Amino acid sequence: MEDQSQIALKCIDFKKRKTSLNGSLGGNITFTTSISTPVATLKTIIWTFHTNNIVTYTDGTTFPATGYKDRIFLNTTTGSLLLRNLGQNDQGTYRVNIIKDYETLIEIAQLNVFGDSVILSCSSSGSSPFSYHWLNGRILTITNVTRYDKGPYKCFVSNPVSNNISSEPLNLIISCESLTCISIFF
Repeated sequence: MEDQSQIALKCIDFKKRKTSLNGSLGGNITFTTSISTPVATLKTIIWTFHTNNIVTYTDGTTFPATGYKDRIFLNTTTGSLLLRNLGQNDQGTYRVNIIKDYETLIEIAQLNVFGDSVILSCSSSGSSPFSYHWLNGRILTITNVTRYDKGPYKCFVSNPVSNNISSEPLNLIISCESLTCISIFF
């Protein structure tokens, strides 16, 4: 005869998974779960953002939180969540708790939202014609700015009289929390 505590341990399985996702400002993102085959027996699904509830599914009924009702779609057979119209405030940590039969899944996803752009332009005075270059011409555009775009940038100008005169460095500072781009000359 088996010990009752051994029987209980055999019936409950616990799994945890972490992922990282990148989304575009104004776009959509789907948070998938490790449930690859749809299951008809998901008892409870709870999605949260930081500590705030996004949506709860229990006893066959879905309860979206205020502010998410028109922005989400919950797949009740896999636990996946579609979040529409991403904004900067959607960046952060998402968590789902799924209970199915005797198994509990906890999955965490870190969402990064990109979309800001920076345009750096270069001009000069003197004898024309001028030749400009950053990396690709007179204007340098960086779209979907990330923290890896930070650093000094220089514009190089030349004409028939002078060659490769550079500007003072333009330092691009990226604040990863709000993805705000600030340009500072020094």
